[in-house]
Amino acid sequence: MRVEPIARQLDRCDVCGVKIHRKDLVRTNMRYLLPAGSNYFVYSSYNSGYHACTSTDRSTITIGPHADKSRTKLGGDNTVSYVDGSQTWGGSGTFRTTTSVDVSSLTNFTVSAMFGQVLSWSSNVASASDLTIAMGLCDGDGNNKDLQDTWSDINAMQRCWFTMAVADIESPLSSSGIYVYFTVTIDGTDYWFVDDISLEGDKSSPDQFIATSGTAKTAQTESGTMTVVKACKRCREPLLSTSEQFGRPYTETEPPIDLDMQEV
Repeated sequence: MRVEPIARQLDRCDVCGVKIHRKDLVRTNMRYLLPAGSNYFVYSSYNSGYHACTSTDRSTITIGPHADKSRTKLGGDNTVSYVDGSQTWGGSGTFRTTTSVDVSSLTNFTVSAMFGQVLSWSSNVASASDLTIAMGLCDGDGNNKDLQDTWSDINAMQRCWFTMAVADIESPLSSSGIYVYFTVTIDGTDYWFVDDISLEGDKSSPDQFIATSGTAKTAQTESGTMTVVKACKRCREPLLSTSEQFGRPYTETEPPIDLDMQEV
């Protein structure tokens, strides 16, 4: 009797990033350093309660900036779905935040985001439409806009950004509650995405990107924290309590040197 092989799904170790069969990964606690940095946006990826876009919603069909997390999944009816992809939009339009951020305590701030287009295919030949991105501040309805910078001829995934002094925010906009907009013009009818959206305080250019999902984050120094990871055999490590003696460094003291009486 012939036994058909069982398909195995590949995944990545969260620590070293090496591809490995999922059955060989285990979930375990691991300590790590949370980098210093800030992101005053509550969500760094698209969330319908905090963002709006005038382009056509094409769902999360793009790998985006996190190819190690995004993957396709084949369903029982042979339909392909996407897991952990970036929100994708069709046609030109304006993407904006719908929840305000108070920057009145800052001197300046930097707004940045990752943009890219989705490749279109014809006769097995890929092509991509160039993007032009105008970015700046707006009011809560997205009507009054204060343009800060324009990025043109973008034909690959790229981080676009602008820096602004808080003192330069003029009425009817207010530093106590700013909104940000990105107007994306695409040269054609292809799709595009925006992800890793960040507002960093008192920075003159994008620094350490901090992902957020429901809570804004600010950290002036690195801080130790713990998370659950899926790790391969090489990266697994025992997680000891701080009260355990095993593995605790200690200083070994040498015994004193004896003094011998000398004959005269």
